[in-house]
Amino acid sequence: MKTYALHFPVVEVQNTFYEPPPDATLEKWRALTPPSLEYIIKVWQLVTHVAKSPTYRRMKRPLGGGRGACTVSVGPVMPAPTSSCGP
Repeated sequence: MKTYALHFPVVEVQNTFYEPPPDATLEKWRALTPPSLEYIIKVWQLVTHVAKSPTYRRMKRPLGGGRGACTVSVGPVMPAPTSSCGP
């Protein structure tokens, strides 16, 4: 992340879809990068899938207080409502 921060104002994190990162990982990312670096975190699969995952059962507390955008990837069974999309 430190190298990305030298070249980009924003980075997208894909692996968060499969499992929320440990708190230590999030803290390390913040410690190694400037506050101006924005993380775009892909939304965890629990948002778009059934909550039977072992990952969900292990989660004990919220992931933290960062701010930024989230990417939600949904399949054709859950199309985006066109009325809320921009021009």
